[in-house]
Amino acid sequence: MTLDERKKEILKSIVNEYVNSAEPVSSGVLIEKYPLKLSSATIRNEMSELERLGYLEKPYSSSGRVPSNLGYRYFVDDLINVEESEDEVLDLEDILKIKTTLNKKVTNYEELSKLTSATLSEITHYTTVVVGPSIKEDIIELVQFIKLKNDLIMVLVVTNTGLVKETIIKFEDDISDEILDDLRKIFNKRLVGHPINILTKGIEEYIKEEAKVSAKIITKVINEINKVILENYVHIQNQVNSFMLPELKNDEYMEEYINIIKNSEEFLEYLNEETDEGTISIKIAGENDKIKNFSIITLSPKVEDKEIGKISVLAPKRMNYKKVISAMKHLLKVISNDDKKERGGNNLMKGDSNGKWDR
Repeated sequence: MTLDERKKEILKSIVNEYVNSAEPVSSGVLIEKYPLKLSSATIRNEMSELERLGYLEKPYSSSGRVPSNLGYRYFVDDLINVEESEDEVLDLEDILKIKTTLNKKVTNYEELSKLTSATLSEITHYTTVVVGPSIKEDIIELVQFIKLKNDLIMVLVVTNTGLVKETIIKFEDDISDEILDDLRKIFNKRLVGHPINILTKGIEEYIKEEAKVSAKIITKVINEINKVILENYVHIQNQVNSFMLPELKNDEYMEEYINIIKNSEEFLEYLNEETDEGTISIKIAGENDKIKNFSIITLSPKVEDKEIGKISVLAPKRMNYKKVISAMKHLLKVISNDDKKERGGNNLMKGDSNGKWDR
């Protein structure tokens, strides 16, 4: 439904005020703080109509109004000015922080995504969640075996993207230097130059044909490598600040927040609904049966046409959507090809620097 200009301005003002105050908004507050140029009676009538239409809610019988899930969705889709410069939303300090931090030299995509997440969390003061990209198509460049103890070895797998995955394997019996050398030679011969997903295709049968060590050892090594190489990488930043938000004093919010950050598989399943890379996607609280009180804004950037994972901001539905979106847009701009000269060409991220986002 399309609202008239008066209702749009009132709804926009209520969202902005509620984001700042965390208190239901009355007509008196709107008159005092916002240049609506309307009488108190007119504002009250419009607020009642917005409530009837489902854009506002009245948490208490005598209180002001707060935005509903529908109101937030309308605000995000229709009331945020996508042409507005991030400079008008972000502080100069935030803009400089983005440029300074993301000009640092990084060696792989996981490091870049964690750096981006930390910057976003510092600016917004919300929890950020990094979900690493699928690395099944990465090319294996090195497989290294390091003896820690006689029955304990570390295996390092290095890919063409600079990614390093490691796992420590404990065996029932001692592993001799000769066995370790054999493992090193055969695994490098069979794996180097191939994509990581070769490990899921019965490669152990080929390795067993040449290896002098037992099939039991070969199978254990491959199984342990698969566990770490194919697991979903999840990194959560800034939970402490989230616990200071007024919403998390409510038991329902607290329980849901803890459930989200502890059950990463459900969170990953939710994020997997997003399809467009190089965009910003917004899920309002209540649009998913399992996540009722928290909204999630997800950045899905790319570097040199390669997906580097998803970076999400998780916060109560009262979150400052405008600031989060502006920060994400600026992050995309700084690490995109459009900013190549400024960054000297390091770790460029390709995406929609105009801040395109989807539902």
